[in-house]
Amino acid sequence: MNKQRLSFAAFLVICVYGLWYLQKQLTPERPDVIPYAARPELMDDAPALVTGIETSAEESQLAIDVAALRQTAQQRMEAASIQEIMEAGPDFSCNMAPIREVTESSSNQIYQWRDENGLLHFSDSPPAGLETDIFDARQGTTFEYFQLDIDFRGANAVPFFRNQIQAQATSMYEILAGMVGQARLKQVDLNVVIFPDWSSYLEYAISVAGEGMVNSGGFYTNATNEAVTYSYEDDEQTLTVTRHEAAHVILNGMLAAGPLWLHEGLAEYFELLGMRQQYSQVSPNLEWLNLARSSIANGYPASLADFLDVPPEGWRGEAQAVHYALGWSLVYFMLDNENGKGALTALLQKLADDYCTPTNSTVQLNLSYPGGIPALQEDFYAWLNNEADKRVHTY
Repeated sequence: MNKQRLSFAAFLVICVYGLWYLQKQLTPERPDVIPYAARPELMDDAPALVTGIETSAEESQLAIDVAALRQTAQQRMEAASIQEIMEAGPDFSCNMAPIREVTESSSNQIYQWRDENGLLHFSDSPPAGLETDIFDARQGTTFEYFQLDIDFRGANAVPFFRNQIQAQATSMYEILAGMVGQARLKQVDLNVVIFPDWSSYLEYAISVAGEGMVNSGGFYTNATNEAVTYSYEDDEQTLTVTRHEAAHVILNGMLAAGPLWLHEGLAEYFELLGMRQQYSQVSPNLEWLNLARSSIANGYPASLADFLDVPPEGWRGEAQAVHYALGWSLVYFMLDNENGKGALTALLQKLADDYCTPTNSTVQLNLSYPGGIPALQEDFYAWLNNEADKRVHTY
């Protein structure tokens, strides 16, 4: 009897070890994502920007620029019409990338079998001459949301970089699929280019996108459909910037057109995405939170609608850091509550359905958020000014 109990106990230990080993093989180690200094190349100018907002129009050129941004979308369109300037809507730009329908693929099954001593084994291929069982019938079918290509331009490959970007980009797709629906997703070519250092990156960035890239740490261009950055001293920072640029690839494939606040807000949101076992988590960006809070407190923008209607040329101006902060904050707020998530979902679906067609996000949010833009502004500002810790989003 004792011998049988010992044999059974040994069998249980072997089974537990086998399951633990299989889990380790299927879930590679990934570093935790922690908050980082948000966009250091932008944050350098943030204190001066907030100070400038506090000054009067007579004392600050920035105040004059801000006043210019407070035109409504209709006023800008009328002014363009008078001057016979042909342009799309105020918050529209079509950045069409090569796209295909999302496909399904069959991955390797996991097989289990016992050897002549009764020991349990697992493998992704069945051994010859032995009877095997499929360990998990759910294994075998996956969605291929993108085709990933990583080009290390003279840089040393970052350990596990491909696996992590593959998993994290898939997670981004799955989060978006939960809002827009699987049918609206498009498969894209996710071409990631990593330069060995900032100088070689900058040389390429300027050759592709011009002198305006001198303060950048990464960029996406639809001309070559590339997400480009360089190897930071911290590998996690390299991954962070790559996630941001990869999000632009995904969003351009899914939406093509859309307001900058949404594209940049979602890209900033996904920067702090991390993975733990079967879950994805997105942490709040405290630097952006504090900058957005300070800007609102000091009177910019005059209203949420003014921010939503900022044109591309205004977005990239002196207030760029604040715009990034507000874009991230608005996206994080909307994904933090049911009313906001419903309105953001409706906007994303509208943009996906109207692929490469001008869509005014202010109008859409006014229709889909309960109480319209006035209620959205009130709720957003209250959330922004609430000093309580913002919760981590888990998917």
